[in-house]
Amino acid sequence: MEPEKAFSIFYAGGFLFYGLHMKNNSIILLPGLDRQIAALTKNVELNGKNILVVGSSSEIIALRLQNYSGNPVEMIVEDYDSFMNSRMVLSGKDDVILKIMDFEHTDYKDGYFDLIYAQASAGDTRRKGIIKEFLRLLKTDGLLCLGEITSFTENPPKFVRDIFAASQLAPLLKSEVAGFYRNRNFEVLHEFDFSRSLSDYYRLTLDKLNEIVGELSTEEKAYYKKLINKISHESKSYLNSGADKYIGFVALILRKNG
Repeated sequence: MEPEKAFSIFYAGGFLFYGLHMKNNSIILLPGLDRQIAALTKNVELNGKNILVVGSSSEIIALRLQNYSGNPVEMIVEDYDSFMNSRMVLSGKDDVILKIMDFEHTDYKDGYFDLIYAQASAGDTRRKGIIKEFLRLLKTDGLLCLGEITSFTENPPKFVRDIFAASQLAPLLKSEVAGFYRNRNFEVLHEFDFSRSLSDYYRLTLDKLNEIVGELSTEEKAYYKKLINKISHESKSYLNSGADKYIGFVALILRKNG
């Protein structure tokens, strides 16, 4: 994966954010923050479930789900940088089993998991292939807890399209998200609109980025200049340019039909 995507505002991975995770080890720095996992744990009994967590910057999620389930949790990322960052964050946490896999083509057996959790990690241009793989991995009546960036309109302004393009996102219309999954053999058990949490997410990201940049050497600042500017620009575009009128975030708890 190219560094630009690794540092995307919606991806929140990369070496800059390793320091953030280590110093703020209870923060879920992903769109939706802690709202998605809170909704899951409120509505689903997790004890004894075999769980897969999908996506970079999901270490805190994996640790919390492991605590709820009582079983080891599998976590997959797609590139070496994300793997190394996650491995450092999870150092000494043997109950989270971290692996590198293509989200569209994993190595797990059919019907292996009771629950798959994906927060802002399945909504890119490969969504259909990723969801097809999730269906293969889930047991009959298995659950998918998924969060996605959405669009409120089919034709958002250019600066919003630029934000989506920078993260290689292919956002669904908010009104069409549930139907997309119903058409792919899922029953929608719960749907949550966490769009208002995006302002908090962007503010937190910008604050923590500034904190980390303040600790970088001159050479490191020069090396990461393009990536730092990218994250700063995307955060400020959302916070200051009215992107909240066009960008949302929804989470769903889905059950695989038999």
